[in-house]
Amino acid sequence: IIPLSRNAGIGAGGKSLASTWSVDRPVLAERMVSHSWGGCFSHTVAAMVSDCLGLHSYESVIARMSGARSRRELREELRMLGALERTYWVCAISVNQHASICEGFGPAPHSLTDRDLWERSKRDTVTGEEYPLCRCGQLKILNSMPDECEMNKFD
Repeated sequence: IIPLSRNAGIGAGGKSLASTWSVDRPVLAERMVSHSWGGCFSHTVAAMVSDCLGLHSYESVIARMSGARSRRELREELRMLGALERTYWVCAISVNQHASICEGFGPAPHSLTDRDLWERSKRDTVTGEEYPLCRCGQLKILNSMPDECEMNKFD
């Protein structure tokens, strides 16, 4: 999300990935989805697809998302239902990560168990390499600026 939504040039800031994808054109969402960074993003996608299909759980959709042929069939089913244009507001994609979390991993936890999890979450699960930090230079707007902050509006 962060590399794709960073503006060109070091120190040029960034925007939400949704704004990048929509070329800064506002799009009214039909549904709101909150994603947990600790969760599996494929489950979030499967939940949205299940919603489009009128299903009450997403387990069967996850299985269909795993193979190329079944993904094509799933996409065709969604197209036939007119659901490919349904819009979802997903917090991880719709909030400007550059105005909040892109330049660090947060403070290291004190407990060894929490610290181990924190250390693992800083790394790519395939390569084991630590994620690079963003150098966008965007002003960080957190809870100390409650009116401007995008991340304190979920209560």
